[in-house]
Amino acid sequence: MEGLIQTKKLTQDQNKAGQVLLEHLLESGGFPEPFLSNSPRHAQRWRKAYGDTLVREDIRSLENLKDLDGIEILFDRLTACVGSPLSINRLKGDLEVAFETVKHWVSILESVYAVFRIAPFGAPRIKAVKKEQKLYFWDWSRVENSEARLENLVAVHLLRFCHYLEDSLGENVELRYFRDFVGHEADFIILLNK
Repeated sequence: MEGLIQTKKLTQDQNKAGQVLLEHLLESGGFPEPFLSNSPRHAQRWRKAYGDTLVREDIRSLENLKDLDGIEILFDRLTACVGSPLSINRLKGDLEVAFETVKHWVSILESVYAVFRIAPFGAPRIKAVKKEQKLYFWDWSRVENSEARLENLVAVHLLRFCHYLEDSLGENVELRYFRDFVGHEADFIILLNK
């Protein structure tokens, strides 16, 4: 009986430790510098510097953009779009730029590994499959909403798992989400060989 009580206490301690670690991971993000610093202030400074460097240096060196301020505003604005279908039309209205410009800027942010998109599950000929993609950040700690941040963390790890299966085993793996006509949704599904 005493062994059972000790095992139960050990399990409770492990659960508490796991919860603390998960909270730290959610707050600091998955990059080593902010995670290992164990300092929320350092993580916040690192996140700001990372975003500034990404837009002001990396994107400027790769693309001939005239409106770096616009793409920086978009980068900040996208944090509110995590976990829901991305509407380029809504963003173009908010930023007061053309549809193609916002679409191009999102593609640029994908090319520098700032964000990634997940398409819905369905036949590729269906218009909604091409349009209603969800957007997530590689650095989920940028996302302010706690539920969206947790969903973003899960998305990153599932996508990494899919990449691992592709790279190490040569499998044809895709990460998608599913939504029916009524609006019921499964946040993530993994497709193996379609």
